[in-house]
Amino acid sequence: MTPLRHLPLEGLENARDLGGYATKDGGVTRYGVYLRSELPENLTEKDIQILKDYHVVRSLDLRGASETVTEPSALSNVEGIEYMNIPMFDTAAAAGSESERRKRPEPPKDFKMPDWDVTYIRMLEDHKHWALQILEPLSTADGCVHFNCFTGKDRTGIASAMLFTIAGVSREDICADYTLSMAYLGRRYKAMAERIPFFPKEEDGRPNLAGGFFATLPTYMQKMLEYLDEHYGGMIPYLKACGVTDDIMKRIKDKFVEY
Repeated sequence: MTPLRHLPLEGLENARDLGGYATKDGGVTRYGVYLRSELPENLTEKDIQILKDYHVVRSLDLRGASETVTEPSALSNVEGIEYMNIPMFDTAAAAGSESERRKRPEPPKDFKMPDWDVTYIRMLEDHKHWALQILEPLSTADGCVHFNCFTGKDRTGIASAMLFTIAGVSREDICADYTLSMAYLGRRYKAMAERIPFFPKEEDGRPNLAGGFFATLPTYMQKMLEYLDEHYGGMIPYLKACGVTDDIMKRIKDKFVEY
């Protein structure tokens, strides 16, 4: 199958290959090695066949147990694709997930969600074990590895930033790739906003999809990476502090970068 940056799947809007980015040492990230997406819950038989033709052999579900039970991944029981659940934490993190909708009270009217970089930094600091848990299986598969969370932008975005940094992709491209989720997830966001009445609205009553939970602004990723610069000396030293070995990072780069 021809490698594609954005896969035209019926049941996924934010399925994107991490290939095609230049690296600082003169290489380019390979297509068909890492594929990111939102929750694959409504895949058609055609979609599954496309993923098999794309040589997906492993799917890493980065959601917590409460999310995977109420909304299982359609790739959790597909012959030829190894499914692995590797949660950053074992609670629902996605505001639109079924398990979270059931228990989330309406926030105060003056509630303002913090910018995502604040949340990402807390994730990185509070769950350092997760970096090693995800990068090890990302380094060993003999084929394409798919990974997802709920919307495919936050936990998935952090994992993508790790992979891109190991490959040597520029910070500008890491931030640019992160922002694409905001464009591709429009239909899912509108459906989520309809189910969650306290999500922010425009003056005409339409959901505001340009900020808050929905946004993937480049500044969010930039500030997260700058925090790692200031407190660890960069993403690579942070990963080493999490127990990620040079061997794991070498395997990832060898798989991911061509010259």
